[in-house]
Amino acid sequence: MKISLTRNQQVVPFYFAAPISKLVAENNFLFQETNKYLIFTNQTSYDRYYEKLRLAIGNEFNQFWYVCPNGQQSANLAEFSSVLAYCEEMELTSTISVIAFGDEGVSRLAGFFASLYLGGVSLIDIPTTLMGLEISLLHQVALNHQRNLDILATQQAVSAIFFEARFL
Repeated sequence: MKISLTRNQQVVPFYFAAPISKLVAENNFLFQETNKYLIFTNQTSYDRYYEKLRLAIGNEFNQFWYVCPNGQQSANLAEFSSVLAYCEEMELTSTISVIAFGDEGVSRLAGFFASLYLGGVSLIDIPTTLMGLEISLLHQVALNHQRNLDILATQQAVSAIFFEARFL
């Protein structure tokens, strides 16, 4: 099922009420914008759903998985710096699409990264928590620095949000 959400004159498709493999298969045009995908996930989501999501997206040789710590500890400048180093190591210097698959920390880190990397790249969000869904819907992402919460913030337009209730 699909509904369109409008915020600040931007329409974001929100797909739900079906298994993620079916949602991705029915909307594979969203995954054809580029041929390389940087997939942000947390350890829990990776352990549980890696194989399923890898097969659903397809083009597995061009999937680059970055596994973050669970929870808010992944939404910080040190983790952002690690992602940049990973991109350099994997030679992800051409246009990529970012997929956020995880909790609120993953959504924040991936959204922040997508808004800045190479002048901004497309972002597909697959939240696995209600807080992650809230971050996806707000379009504002921020990172922490040491004890300062939300010290760096930016706006990120999400290309699409996929939501499967069983991930909660």
